[in-house]
Amino acid sequence: MSRVISLTILLSLLSSPFVLSDTDSDGDLIWDVTDNCPDIANAEQQDYDSDGEGDACDSDIDNDGLTNEEEDNFGADSYNSNDYVMDSDSDGVSNLIEVLLQSDPMSAASTPETKDNLDVKFGSTAQSFLMVSQGGVLITNDNDVDFFLPPYELEEDYSSNPSANGRFVFATNFTETQIINLLITIETAPDTVAITELSIDGETLLPTYDPSVTAVLITDGPRLISVSFSYELVDGETPPYLSVKRLVSGQDTEPYYDELDNLVAPLDTCPMVQSGLTDSDGDGLQDECDYDDADSDSDGVPDGGDNCPNVYNPLQEALIEDYDFFGDACNPDDDFDGIPDSIEDQLDYRDSRGGDLIPLPWSGFMYDFGLDSDNDGAHDIYEINTGTDPFTPDEFNTVSLVDYLPLGEITYTYRSNYPTILPEYLVEYNETVSSENENKYKDSTLTYFGEPSMTYSVGKNGIYFHSVDNPYTREVEIIDMPHFPFEIQEGGMVSTDRPEGCTIEEDCVHHWLVMLDKGTMEFQGELHEYVTLASRAFSQNVYYIYLKDIGLYGTHYMNLVDYKINSRVDVEAIAAALPDEEQTGTTEPEASSGNGGGAVNLFWLVLAYLSLLARRRSTV
Repeated sequence: MSRVISLTILLSLLSSPFVLSDTDSDGDLIWDVTDNCPDIANAEQQDYDSDGEGDACDSDIDNDGLTNEEEDNFGADSYNSNDYVMDSDSDGVSNLIEVLLQSDPMSAASTPETKDNLDVKFGSTAQSFLMVSQGGVLITNDNDVDFFLPPYELEEDYSSNPSANGRFVFATNFTETQIINLLITIETAPDTVAITELSIDGETLLPTYDPSVTAVLITDGPRLISVSFSYELVDGETPPYLSVKRLVSGQDTEPYYDELDNLVAPLDTCPMVQSGLTDSDGDGLQDECDYDDADSDSDGVPDGGDNCPNVYNPLQEALIEDYDFFGDACNPDDDFDGIPDSIEDQLDYRDSRGGDLIPLPWSGFMYDFGLDSDNDGAHDIYEINTGTDPFTPDEFNTVSLVDYLPLGEITYTYRSNYPTILPEYLVEYNETVSSENENKYKDSTLTYFGEPSMTYSVGKNGIYFHSVDNPYTREVEIIDMPHFPFEIQEGGMVSTDRPEGCTIEEDCVHHWLVMLDKGTMEFQGELHEYVTLASRAFSQNVYYIYLKDIGLYGTHYMNLVDYKINSRVDVEAIAAALPDEEQTGTTEPEASSGNGGGAVNLFWLVLAYLSLLARRRSTV
């Protein structure tokens, strides 16, 4: 059977009554208008499959989906409509399935490629996806494929109404069971009344909320899918036909709900709600979840409440409950341990889902900053991030952190790229670093991230915490302890004991600051050096990125978009001019402890985090 039939022949089959003609192009004494092969002499008019094309010109005589030439090559019989299931190369896959999936039916070494999550948009410009008829005619148009059935009269004792039946077939080879959605409609002329039936042979149709979608569950492995169509023409002269527009396969996106709509992505732009395909306002969102807000990733969650607005994640999974506004689908560090998931997933001894972290009450995770397996002064997180071996000692330089915290008169503009409670999603906020009086600098940048406002001063060892706005007493708490030192070893830690002036114990237990990463990143079209730091002073239990000579960049979910340095003080010059007795606090640049050794005891880290988490919990 030919996979493409001329429109002229098709119309001659469907037209009634015929018009008499005295033309006989092939000289077989049968007028062209009634000749089933008008260009090839065939006086017998033999038509094995009764499809209106005579055997002399029918490229698929038995209408089994394989051409006569293909059947000859496979050793099959072109007059046997059931031998398409033949397996010429004995590889367990029938000849017709191999032809449709474009492997070689004559070579056991050639097996069909597995392909999941199909999305086929039918039409003359669409991707290649083979379908063949087994009783009927497939016509490819610009935006769909139409399936016609030539009518014939059933026997008088059954019905006097014209009727027809047939089917077209295609093949799949999934790695797992998937739902197929066929966008297929039965087209009936306005003046026609017909009884129609559409089914998938041997399969149970799944219920859908949209009549234009036919859904069926298809198991894995090579499968031949048969779409059957029949009609009985009760009134009118125009037979109905099928219009096939799209085929999509995948999983239903409401797996955790009692009832499913059996729609799969990307058809289903309303994945968390049972829905049809109606989009009344044409904005790309199905009516059932159209909240008059943008949904950039079409996952059914409006951008303003989507924890990954630009990444499809209908279930909104987030590993860390405290940060559920930042979804795993777009978070480069799901467990917030300072190592990107892409790196951890390649290391047998790390777990990007937090299984390698010490569980603590309330948060369920903790940074393991105290681990320096090779005792080289750089803790393991830094070495993993920068590409050195955490189990082999290396030499590291020292760097000055004051270069990453400019002081003076500076304005910063930040924006949240994900919808947190505060600040608002995509709204820009200005924060400042400003001079209050001699050697006192107010920093409000961290307040954008939920931290308290801080005041710095310059000491002999670098930039000191002078005071912090206490969130409990609403008073300014004098701290006076080193924070950003002139010298810190790459990947090392700086710690200070509790200063004498601190009156709130839980705010002042053993301050420390640790470097998690160092490198270059692009900002405003230029490369800048950065460091990633975690500190006892950061109450939100996250780490922050600082840009050299710019200041606080932020986090993966809220970050700097612009800045303006109106004036900047020379921190080194101020420190050099201070008398020796001006130095306050005690600073100890130390290596992170490895296997319980080193100057910074893991006990202090645990104690610090317990107190930090307790404080955070009490503010929730």
